[in-house]
Amino acid sequence: MRTQLRGLSPSTLDLVKKLVSWPTLKERWNGNRETLAILDRIGRANEPAAIRDLMSFGLVRSEEIRAKARLIIRSLFTLIPIEALQLLDESLRQSWAHLEDWYGLRPEAIDNIGLNTDSDRVFVGLVTSHRSGHVRAAALRALGADPSDLGVPFLLIRLADWVTEVQIIAENAVQEKLRPEHASAFVGCLGLVDRLTSNSRFRAEYSQWIDSLLARSDCAQALREGMKGSSCAIRRHCYRVAVQNPGLNIDEVLAQAIGDTDVLVRKWAFTTGPDLLPARRDELTSLAAKDSYGPIRRVAFDALLADSPAAFDRLLPFLFDRSAAIRRECQSVMSKTAGRSPAGVYRARIQDPGPKNLDISVVGLAETGDRTDAEVILKLLANRSARVRRSVIRALRILGAEGHEATFLNVVSTDVPSVAREAAFTLLSAWTVPADAVWARAFANTDHRIRMSVLKLLKNAGKWKQLRFYLQAAADSDPGLAERALGMLSQWLEKFNRSFVQATISDLEACVELTETARRRLPASVARQLDFILTTSAK
Repeated sequence: MRTQLRGLSPSTLDLVKKLVSWPTLKERWNGNRETLAILDRIGRANEPAAIRDLMSFGLVRSEEIRAKARLIIRSLFTLIPIEALQLLDESLRQSWAHLEDWYGLRPEAIDNIGLNTDSDRVFVGLVTSHRSGHVRAAALRALGADPSDLGVPFLLIRLADWVTEVQIIAENAVQEKLRPEHASAFVGCLGLVDRLTSNSRFRAEYSQWIDSLLARSDCAQALREGMKGSSCAIRRHCYRVAVQNPGLNIDEVLAQAIGDTDVLVRKWAFTTGPDLLPARRDELTSLAAKDSYGPIRRVAFDALLADSPAAFDRLLPFLFDRSAAIRRECQSVMSKTAGRSPAGVYRARIQDPGPKNLDISVVGLAETGDRTDAEVILKLLANRSARVRRSVIRALRILGAEGHEATFLNVVSTDVPSVAREAAFTLLSAWTVPADAVWARAFANTDHRIRMSVLKLLKNAGKWKQLRFYLQAAADSDPGLAERALGMLSQWLEKFNRSFVQATISDLEACVELTETARRRLPASVARQLDFILTTSAK
């Protein structure tokens, strides 16, 4: 299903062209059976971008076609998140199809549209996006007088209208709707409201009107529904208002927010919760310290640092945090303030036969220890956990513990891709092992994915060595590797003149041979450029 508003698929575009290409004016106004069939097919395509092309058909003389078009428009409109209404609003003002029907619509025609069905109401709501301020004003008056909720999002978006008279009509209509029976409709538009706040014409008091309504106890149920909804934007706004609603229990609201899947909702709960419920400050801090989202753990860490003095046992878990920034700051605090050696903590944890976060302990020891720890760390390269083995390689790179090149080359040719890539990166970036040796070991690995990983690391190799690697990969039996190599080869050709490094005779001979091997895979334009470069460089 295409929910984009900026374009139609080719098949739906063909249907729209057929629909607007009626041969005579009579058929255009009255339609025929084929028109209904095409409208049905456009409706089944589920592409909201077609709405702008269907608006004229909601105004034609044929009642059957008019009703069908409005029904389809409403169906397509339901596929659009309310937050995206601004995009549709802009799209409708740019529509030039059928000048006398949609683009040339007059204000007095609004009275003839009627608001008998929900399809009519949505249609009139979309008319509020018309290019003419007079038409928008007439449509707003009609929606404001209608008792249903369907017009609320259309009224809200016009609060940011550039015509003052239209904006005033929207203000009056919104104020008339600010009643508990419409609370659910306003909750459904909170994501749109938050987006509208970035518009300079949307005054801050508009949001305050809505928040004041939703903060009433008789609107508590609407907030409960919003906090359980699928829209993150709506849930975020509902939680902020819910703690002000006397009909809701703050403990329950925070408990639900802490369990929300949206990290921003959880961060809000842990940030504001201690102020709302001071008695639960320690409990909330403990929960925040265990959250999977780093910035939330940072909230807990900062809260603990604010205590004077910070308790060692409560800071200890942050020595093993996966966020390097939190971990390094904790190391600094413990060594300077608590007088404890982080390196000693890591060494003790590594010697434990079954420690948790062993991979973090390894990296932490590299960050706080010295080269004498390298041998102890290296022994963990036999650990069955790929995460631990990867951390061992990273730790030895941090310590600058050269001398293990042969071991790491063996890792490249035998280990899983994540570990082999870390070893290759260390060999190429930190220990300056020849790229040829690393590339050869990557090809020796039975898991072909390591070739793709290492190929990406070879951008720092010499200019002509890169070409050799890319050509060799382009001829590989793995289509994914060959495709990636062709992409990198194209980039190499684009950047060829940025460097004037001359090729050696051996480089040229190898590249010519590899070009012939990979020629069947090379696009004609790439092959021509390579032949020219190699021929010219050989002179």
